[in-house]
Amino acid sequence: MHCKVAKMLCAAGLEMGQEYEIYEDYSGRGMYGKATTALTIDNKDSLLQAVAEAMLNFEFYKENTPEPKCDEENITPRDFVTSIGGIKFDSLGLKTVAY
Repeated sequence: MHCKVAKMLCAAGLEMGQEYEIYEDYSGRGMYGKATTALTIDNKDSLLQAVAEAMLNFEFYKENTPEPKCDEENITPRDFVTSIGGIKFDSLGLKTVAY
């Protein structure tokens, strides 16, 4: 997942009362040591709501994400949707990681 997308979803989730944790260098199943940005979530439904919130208010969340800055700061709505379309999930027991 793009770093900027993860941070936008984290901010949108917080607006809805969800607290997501960001992992900067997560390596999921089948990634063979490559790393990406990931979020820990309580459930997929809450993430879907955060996606909708972030898209409805795209420019706000694009400009108001947690520091530090990401490499891909200037993402477009299409970049956001493309990143969302490629999300994979791993179970962490009580939580799920989306990457």
